[in-house]
Amino acid sequence: MAIRRFAPMFRQAGISIIEIMITLVLGLFIIGGALYTFLSTRTAFVTNDAIAKIQEDGRMVMERLTREIRQAGFLGCANSLDIPPKILSKTLPPTFAAGDGVRVFNDGTGWTNTTGVARVAGTDVIELKGMSSCTSKLDGNMTADNANIQIVSNPCGWTAGAVLVIADCTSMDIFTATSVSKAAGKDTIAHASDVNIDNKLSKAYGKEAIVFGYGEKSFFVGMHPTLNLPMLYETSYNGTTTTANDVVANVYDLQVLAVRADSNADSAPDVTVTSTGSPPALGGVTWSQALSLQLRFSVRSESDNAGPSSSTYTFNGASVTDKRIKRDFTTVIGIRNRLP
Repeated sequence: MAIRRFAPMFRQAGISIIEIMITLVLGLFIIGGALYTFLSTRTAFVTNDAIAKIQEDGRMVMERLTREIRQAGFLGCANSLDIPPKILSKTLPPTFAAGDGVRVFNDGTGWTNTTGVARVAGTDVIELKGMSSCTSKLDGNMTADNANIQIVSNPCGWTAGAVLVIADCTSMDIFTATSVSKAAGKDTIAHASDVNIDNKLSKAYGKEAIVFGYGEKSFFVGMHPTLNLPMLYETSYNGTTTTANDVVANVYDLQVLAVRADSNADSAPDVTVTSTGSPPALGGVTWSQALSLQLRFSVRSESDNAGPSSSTYTFNGASVTDKRIKRDFTTVIGIRNRLP
């Protein structure tokens, strides 16, 4: 009978406490490295995202202010400095003055805030005046200087009470429409003397003249009433109503540093005046002589923990310390219809 032989059975050894500790330490090193890499990557992402957003906001502010300031005082073919407008309207705001296309209120001094938005302390206000972007042409020649104005169409939706401008290359009138009606396919604008000083324009305009709305815009830095964030605001006045809209968020400072001006009426800049005090006087130079403005505006990140280290800066009249990333943008903007 055959005898089966079995291999000897050996007792299985367990894992020692030293091996467990070494494994745990190695695991901690691996997890710590992965966590460090994640946090570093996340911090870099937050910082880069904040910088990109600041650059985007700065570009939007630059484009908006540049476009609007270039058009300051623009009243069609006629330049309000060379051809003073005949002001008939009784409803123009008291701040209006012929040729006063741009005004700057240093630290808001002299500026009336008609909005419910609190202006950030220490920031300047830029006020622009001129024509609105919506226009219409005359349907034909006027028969007399006090005749109603017939226009091709009314794409702007003008109604009674709107402050309008009619101009060609030699004359300009600013008046308030007493009625805007449509009859026989034609839109007619009346300019009676009840809301105007006179019902007579400078002349009987021809069909080459253009009618457009008078407009005012102000740009200022204010605190959003619910988000509690500083923003660049724009107020618009169309002759009847004033509206306020936030343009770009996280703009916390706006300064007009200087003006290049023409002091001898030769259409060439011959003096640079630092912006101190309230318009219209800047060291003897009126803002109607301004040819260009030098601006600086500042944008910060929305998160107060986006930067690598803390920094202290002045905001809204107080010293603030946080880790926000901040950038200053400086530019010189020429006023198009003032330059030769």
